[in-house]
Amino acid sequence: MHANLLDQLRIFSLIAELGSFSKAARHLDRPVSAVSYAIVTLETHLGLKLFDRAPAGRGLTDEGRTVLQDAEVILRRVAQFDSRVRAMREGENTDIALAVETSFPDGLLSTGLAAFSSLYPFVSVSVTRTTAKTVGIRVAEGEGVLGVTLLDAGLQGGRLDGTQIAADVIVIVASPAHALARMERPIAMRDLDTHRQIHLHDGPLDRRDFDYRVHGTDVWLVDNLGEQEAFVRRGIGWAFMPRGVVGPALAAGALVTLDCEDVRTPPLRRFAAIWRRDQAPGKIGHDLIGQLADTASAESAARPG
Repeated sequence: MHANLLDQLRIFSLIAELGSFSKAARHLDRPVSAVSYAIVTLETHLGLKLFDRAPAGRGLTDEGRTVLQDAEVILRRVAQFDSRVRAMREGENTDIALAVETSFPDGLLSTGLAAFSSLYPFVSVSVTRTTAKTVGIRVAEGEGVLGVTLLDAGLQGGRLDGTQIAADVIVIVASPAHALARMERPIAMRDLDTHRQIHLHDGPLDRRDFDYRVHGTDVWLVDNLGEQEAFVRRGIGWAFMPRGVVGPALAAGALVTLDCEDVRTPPLRRFAAIWRRDQAPGKIGHDLIGQLADTASAESAARPG
């Protein structure tokens, strides 16, 4: 690669984008002669004719269109390289390990990361799905690991800090054919206790610990929301589930909400982004967290009811 090749490729790409040598020259604040010389030098170096210099216009030749595709790839990678080096020089982490609790919605994660990727195309992100307990361990013991975890009992661990990024109302749901759904009066806690519950839980249930979310002796445990919803749809039992997750099933009539007279204030399922206190995220990390929070906020605002 000769010394001026990158500059010549930038000029070549700009001419192709703007449609003329003169427009490119004005954009670069250079004489037209300098822009023309750069293209002639590039063509000589490549041994290819990139532009048709007929009086009718200066469109790309077939070879020019092919070279442009490769040039844009090279220029994009160089821009990412420059940004990555600048971020590292400023002490930013450009390789982010993200540990995400299994029940954090896929749509929120993918949409938030898509927006983040547009802002920081030079940053590499590795995502691991795991339990809330393991998220906390990975963040506490890892180097520069960000976590997204479920806040059931507050933020655990003196070495951790964080901020809430998402919240969703928990509703009681059942199949329309379920006995609880066919009751004509508001149900009570004792009604829930007499029917099987499908409970989202990691690992075995320790019945020595009181948990208001577990209401009966007949409890089936599942470790993911998809399976929990599938079991409830089949009428196997009722469940506490996030409205944002079961919204489509409720709208389609595949599930119904149960009106419990003993639960007048619906509980919230909350998620937080967490990090080690001695490894607070820099601007890039905070922007990733912000994109996840903004995505959750936008989805919540757009959700009916």
